[in-house]
Amino acid sequence: RDLEGDTFDAATDLALDYVPTKRVFYDHRRDGEVTAPIGQVLETKRDEVGLWVEAQLDRSRKYVDAVLELVQRGALGWSSGSIPHMVDRAGGTLKAWPVVEFSLTPTPAEPRTLGVRRLKALLAEHPSLQALVPEAAMSEMVAADAGNVGTQVSTIDVSHIEGASTMTEEIKAQDAPQVDVAAIARQAAEEAVKAYRAQLEAEPPAVKGAALTNPATPKAQPETFKSLGDELQAVARWSMNGTTDRRLDALKATGLGEDINSQAGFLVQTDFAGGLLQNMHESGAILSRVRRIPISAGSNGLKLNAVDESSRANGSRWGGVTAYWAAEAGTATASKPKFRQMNLELNKLLAFCYATDELLADSTALESVISQAFAEEMTYKVEDAVIRGTGAGQPLGILNNSSVYVSVAKETGQDADTFTYDNAVKMWSRMWAPSRRNAVWFINQDVEPQLYSMTLAAGTAGVPVYMPAGGISGAPYGTLFGRPVIAIEQADTVGDLGDVMLLDLSQYLMIDKGGLQAASSLHVMFLYAEQVFRFIYRTDGQPAWNSSLTPANSSNTLSPFVLLDARA
Repeated sequence: RDLEGDTFDAATDLALDYVPTKRVFYDHRRDGEVTAPIGQVLETKRDEVGLWVEAQLDRSRKYVDAVLELVQRGALGWSSGSIPHMVDRAGGTLKAWPVVEFSLTPTPAEPRTLGVRRLKALLAEHPSLQALVPEAAMSEMVAADAGNVGTQVSTIDVSHIEGASTMTEEIKAQDAPQVDVAAIARQAAEEAVKAYRAQLEAEPPAVKGAALTNPATPKAQPETFKSLGDELQAVARWSMNGTTDRRLDALKATGLGEDINSQAGFLVQTDFAGGLLQNMHESGAILSRVRRIPISAGSNGLKLNAVDESSRANGSRWGGVTAYWAAEAGTATASKPKFRQMNLELNKLLAFCYATDELLADSTALESVISQAFAEEMTYKVEDAVIRGTGAGQPLGILNNSSVYVSVAKETGQDADTFTYDNAVKMWSRMWAPSRRNAVWFINQDVEPQLYSMTLAAGTAGVPVYMPAGGISGAPYGTLFGRPVIAIEQADTVGDLGDVMLLDLSQYLMIDKGGLQAASSLHVMFLYAEQVFRFIYRTDGQPAWNSSLTPANSSNTLSPFVLLDARA
């Protein structure tokens, strides 16, 4: 089983006559520059060992010398190419693989084909074959820079030779003994295969990165990634050189061109996406408290019917429902509730993260950095939208919906940029009573000095409101009226509207859709050897209320969202 999770067997339909004249390419034409064929297949033959391929490279073609230099380094492997919609797989075994081309590639699906060698090097490893090649013919091979032979030692064994026919003609012209170079290459490859298989039986090697350590005991490639870092590495490999990974197939996003590496889009694996979203909604002081409603894959928004109620006076409760105390045979006026419709439509939030080549090489570090960077940035932006979002292409924030929140005026003669005990008392009194058990104080961190010095007058002295009895030697209580006080970056600077907020965020609705979508590109930061990962999160939100509420027996409006007016 190779890196794609595929296995060839004797029954695989290769449809060798489907393309009568097969070309040899470099890396399946995935390289943007080398797209023209670099040679031609002369013969393909199937026997009891596997598939034998004899091919000849064209030295007049551009880039062929560069390809031969990679061969000399042992950097290329041998690979066959088919047409995706013609391929038939069953449980990882290929039932049909119509071969349309062959390639020399640095990233073969079967890593053990790496190290394609020249014929002379193969013969040097098998001295018994050298007797078949007269010295004059061997010198001609060296002079002609002849023959490449590659061996694949799983279910397909291949050899290919460059310059075989011209070399034979040159030998004839010099009255040298005629040599069947193709036959010698075939024998050399057969011996190499036998030797390798004997080595496998004695000590099965572990192939780095492959899903197989011993062909006799195939192990299925996992259908899911082990970690987010593992998945992002696979996306990076796809983006950089087109290396495919079957585990990405189930995560391909629609609407993106798979043949354009820089646009190859994938959804983050479900459990990783869920983990990232969970991290956002659990770690965020604001997101952890909103009422989150996931929507189905087929929806792009949510419409909710809500009660249109702005007053608790008689005749206004539930938007118009009225009950009467009636005497016997008395009558009453009919009434009915009033409803409004809330419309939430998904907006798109983008986040980008750069990863260096060094970071990409370490999946654990990659996962840690990407997870933290993505979660923190996306959390900040979404939480900021909950507080101050415009509602245009983003959630509608509380500060941009003046009809829904209650603002408490500053005290007469109150100094600028201060927060007093009287401010806190009046804010608490304007919080809608059912929301008090969920309410949280959100402040700008610059407000904290006001809290530490806040006191309740008692005769000629004062009692600390926020500090413990032991003073600053102990930790602050961290609460006002029993509700937590949390410093957040999204709060306005001290003295402005929004620097102190008392909010019940269970009355704020937020929708999001499914998983996170991830894509990568190496082109944006190519000069800096960095890969760019892009994440997309689709969400929307708005307060569940459309206005503050007038109590039945009071003129002071109430709301689950209470703010302190500016104190300039």
